[in-house]
Amino acid sequence: MRKTKHKGISTLVAVILLVLAIASGIIFYTIPRLIGYRLSDYPTTLISSEEFNISVTAIDQFGKTITSYTGSIYFTSTDTNAIIPEPGTLSDPYTFVSSDNGVHIFNGFQLISIDTNESYTITVSDGKKTETSNSIKVNSYPTLDQFEFNPISSPQAISMEFDIEITAVDQYGHILTGYAGAPTLTYSEGSISPNTVTSWSNGVGTNTVKVTDGGTGCSITVDDASATGTSNPFDVTSVSSASFIVDATLKVKVDVPFTVTVIAMDQSGNVETGYLGTVHFTSNDESAILPDDYTFVSSDNGIHMFSITLKKPVTSSITVIDVMTPSRIGSVSRYVYMQMPSFVGFGSADLLHGYEGLSPTYPFDLQANDLILMQLVGDASYMPITPAGFTLLYGPDQSENVHQWIYYRFAEGYESGQQILVNYPGECSKAAVLYAFRNIAQTNFVEGASFGYGNSPIISAQSVVTSDTSRLAVSFVFVGAQDDYNELSTGFQGSSGGVWTNPVGDFNLASNIYQSIDLTLQIQVAQMEKAGTISGGIYTMTKPGNWGVRAFCLIP
Repeated sequence: MRKTKHKGISTLVAVILLVLAIASGIIFYTIPRLIGYRLSDYPTTLISSEEFNISVTAIDQFGKTITSYTGSIYFTSTDTNAIIPEPGTLSDPYTFVSSDNGVHIFNGFQLISIDTNESYTITVSDGKKTETSNSIKVNSYPTLDQFEFNPISSPQAISMEFDIEITAVDQYGHILTGYAGAPTLTYSEGSISPNTVTSWSNGVGTNTVKVTDGGTGCSITVDDASATGTSNPFDVTSVSSASFIVDATLKVKVDVPFTVTVIAMDQSGNVETGYLGTVHFTSNDESAILPDDYTFVSSDNGIHMFSITLKKPVTSSITVIDVMTPSRIGSVSRYVYMQMPSFVGFGSADLLHGYEGLSPTYPFDLQANDLILMQLVGDASYMPITPAGFTLLYGPDQSENVHQWIYYRFAEGYESGQQILVNYPGECSKAAVLYAFRNIAQTNFVEGASFGYGNSPIISAQSVVTSDTSRLAVSFVFVGAQDDYNELSTGFQGSSGGVWTNPVGDFNLASNIYQSIDLTLQIQVAQMEKAGTISGGIYTMTKPGNWGVRAFCLIP
């Protein structure tokens, strides 16, 4: 009896202690409580008045998301001119709802920079607990700073039409794509007609003009009162010398043949229709593919077109000389642009759960020097072995229990459709896909990288900052859900600075194996419409899952 009594007392004491422990929060893992908020998915640099998003997550004492959170929050900013979305202001706070699962993305923030390169922060608060973002650098809104001329060929002829191309440039050195003014033109040696430029497209203006007086080292100036620009020096022939007028396509790209027109001019400034001389071509691009010497025939009537290919992304000149009379000469200069980077395609994905390695294939139609990017996603408990010939570019990018690695190599050109082995030790869920891109620089080929993650059904596009419109933005998306297949059906919507495509490939692993991770992989691309930041955009999964987005730009 004595033992039974003691046992009963011990049990009673244990129960009392358990109740006290629960009440005091000692056994705190059963009582999630709010300790603060996490701000994510916002840019680090943007342009004044550019809209952006912020994701707010309610966090418990373990650093986990409180999926049942239904409290109210509001935002403030060190930028007194900031635009904060409603609900979300002090006077109109936002109240979390059950479908948020503890995470909500707020759209429509704007920071307004009065001075250049200001930095501000955003703070979220519920009246007691607050969390402040990292500094966000805000550049002043782009305005016209200067004009730049595409080089004008030399010589030109008095009263003969020739084309000019002018680019409007903002204070950051980027093309001001929205410019549509009517600046005036002046000519250093006399008059020019027409004397305005009114045809503008994406910040580039064109016109066909002629000048009245000749000279050497002539120039044209464009002016709209707030900004000016002056052309390169060029010669305009007088009536006393025979020459060639050499004209070419305004937009010239590396390794792309273009047409050059050679016109024989007589001493009176007219086309010499009976010219039968032989011309020779030279260029400051020593790798250029130039025509062989050509002898004009009567059917040319003094005018002949040639195909030329330039190899370097610099301002290149092409000079035409009469073989028998070297003083008879003409030239043209053009800036040679790199070819735009482009997405080529993807190979067969390999997705599985098990001990085995992965065997994805290269895309078809590969060419030498194509950039190959491998997206490798798997269980965070294991580490893949870097595939032979590849180099790690980014990773591991982690979202809870899922990791992503991105590897790269440049193709030799023979790999199309071939299978490779990717060793990923351990029994786990894993997936790999190979993507190909063309016209990418062989070194220093990425810029503006960012990474974001979350576990709500809403995936946020990540911001990438570019320095030129020639970039190709790439966004790698991965999702991992515990025994719960996810489908990503549409691309990011509402972005600025470029338009994300619909997903390029959508690869899913639905293993139906206990404690495995169902994986979804895809990429999206965007051709830049303007230099600066491409940001914003969200889309929704069919079910919640741990997601991550790695975004960056490829440089030609």
